[in-house]
Amino acid sequence: MRLGKNDCLMILLCCVFMFMAMGAMGRGSKRAKTLICQSNLRKLGQIATLYAQENDGKGFSLEYANMWCQRLDEYTNAVDSILLCPETVSRDYDEYGSYRYGDSRTPWMWNYNREEQRIGTYAFNGWLYIRESYYGSEEKNFKDFNEIQKPSRTPVFADGNWVDTWPDESDEITAECDLTGEATGHHENGMMVRVTMDRHYGVTNVVFADGHAEAVPLSKLWSLNWHKGWQPKYNVKREDGSPIYKANSCE
Repeated sequence: MRLGKNDCLMILLCCVFMFMAMGAMGRGSKRAKTLICQSNLRKLGQIATLYAQENDGKGFSLEYANMWCQRLDEYTNAVDSILLCPETVSRDYDEYGSYRYGDSRTPWMWNYNREEQRIGTYAFNGWLYIRESYYGSEEKNFKDFNEIQKPSRTPVFADGNWVDTWPDESDEITAECDLTGEATGHHENGMMVRVTMDRHYGVTNVVFADGHAEAVPLSKLWSLNWHKGWQPKYNVKREDGSPIYKANSCE
């Protein structure tokens, strides 16, 4: 049977509508995952705030055998779920020993004491650790949560490829930096790269000291107040002047 012109048109329209529906479903799925991720971050932010309230305003201490991610059981029964962004896929870490860096699509692993493995996808703002427990700058470190002057602009947790981070205004993203790649410890260009990833298609989810969470475009992460005395920078680009986010890796 030969199809008429009207039949062909109807088939074409059906195909167009089907592709539009599939696109809408994909966008809806991404939106749902973003909301779940932000919900996780808000819960982590609430725990950090509650911890500070119970400890004279002071944040977590940096203890390798008792990292912040290993103290959550005191506050929630849903540790495993709130540590994982739904845009990531877990993997078997038993062969890696005490730790393993993550990337945009897979979690980091922390098991320093070899007794309590934690798998997560969020980074704690290291400038909120108790100053005496690590090597950070005294001028930049928040001695306690009460020193935070701009709680709506000060990150507590963010999407991360490692357990914590100490961003600075001078941090840079190199021209060749792959935002899907694995973190590699201390970075010669700074630690902002630990929260600058292609996980949510050009944005990083952040929870702030006032409790709210939002999606922050990668180029605007430098506009947030990560430490005391932060000098905001806007619309930051890579070292070579190209955009930080290049939509070519995780779509």
